[in-house]
Amino acid sequence: MKVQMRLTTVLGVMALVISACAAQAGPRTNQPASTPDAWKLAQTPGAPAAKPEANAIGDAINKKANGLAQAMTLVPESAELVTFTDWTRVKAGAKAADVTGQSDAGQQKTLATWLKEQTPFAAYGFSQIETHVKDWGWNSLDLLWEAATRVGDNPVYVLKLRDDVDLDAIKKHFEARKFSKFAYQGATVFAFSGSADWLKTTQRSIYTTAIFEDKKLLVMSYQPKNVQAILELNAKKSKALGDAEAMTSLVAALGEKPSAFLAKASFACKTLDAMAKDIGLHPEALGKFKESFTTEPVHAYSAFGLGYDLQEGKTIGTVVLHYDKAEDAKADMSARQSDLKQGISLTSMKPYTELLTLDKAVLEGSDILLQVVPVNNSPKTLWSMISRQDMAYARCPQAVQVLSNAG
Repeated sequence: MKVQMRLTTVLGVMALVISACAAQAGPRTNQPASTPDAWKLAQTPGAPAAKPEANAIGDAINKKANGLAQAMTLVPESAELVTFTDWTRVKAGAKAADVTGQSDAGQQKTLATWLKEQTPFAAYGFSQIETHVKDWGWNSLDLLWEAATRVGDNPVYVLKLRDDVDLDAIKKHFEARKFSKFAYQGATVFAFSGSADWLKTTQRSIYTTAIFEDKKLLVMSYQPKNVQAILELNAKKSKALGDAEAMTSLVAALGEKPSAFLAKASFACKTLDAMAKDIGLHPEALGKFKESFTTEPVHAYSAFGLGYDLQEGKTIGTVVLHYDKAEDAKADMSARQSDLKQGISLTSMKPYTELLTLDKAVLEGSDILLQVVPVNNSPKTLWSMISRQDMAYARCPQAVQVLSNAG
């Protein structure tokens, strides 16, 4: 009997609590219906193929912007870095401007061998360059330019094809492999899920490929949501990285290079300690590494760029540091040059002068431009320093340690 009374009491208290909460919450109201997912809706049979109200890449092309400027219209504001290759300029450097994916196999192989040494910074499917045309209808030699970035955890590629590339031949490869097909924001999207034997013929970013047929442009990523984000960016539903003042400045400095790398300060602007920690530098080597750099103070920059030119067979790299304040750039001119002349490499622990030499330094407003020449005359040296994050010559101020007096 007592147990039953206690249970009745507990239930009564719970009822009062629930009643009180309900009274505080007020009367129920109908929740607004969630907005349908436009990407999923576009895949519904019979869904209308609505055209976008804006076309960022189209505007850039119509304004005759250079390839890098065009590509930056399709890089999300959230992206931390971008790699870019102007294939027209790269091929011109090899005196092979007319060699395409339809050219003689021997010509293609010779050019591909040369390109592997040049190491273009963005090169989708480059390891399959000799077979990619047969398997997918194009290869790197069929491109005007190419850019690569990351949205979330996966890479995204934007490829601008030559005007003479046969899009129908490309689409037939997707159709033969049973990709689903639908229209979204002015592009034709081919999507695949699951596993496939043909994956070894290319890179997996091909799983979701959007084609702007009138622009001869491909947008590719393994994650469908990433392609969706780029297509919506083209429709100006979000902001592009290229809209930022710092990136506009880098594009102006690097826009005519065969290949380039652009990054926010969050990627490149780190202290010597942070750089050493990132690559796991042995503590015994840390002192030697840090002592090799000038004691002159440096300021933090907001964007980093690197590109190269091929001038009469000579590779000339250009490092660009963009500052928010022109006076900071001016103040850093001496230290940046000294670091390249006396600093040592993180990965080899050898002087930078054994890898590259400083040809000249130029101050242009808020930009410091450092012209460097790889000792082996190869762009691969420049790219290797980026990929290994061996960029101590672009260090940022050391963090100040504050010792607590507590206790």
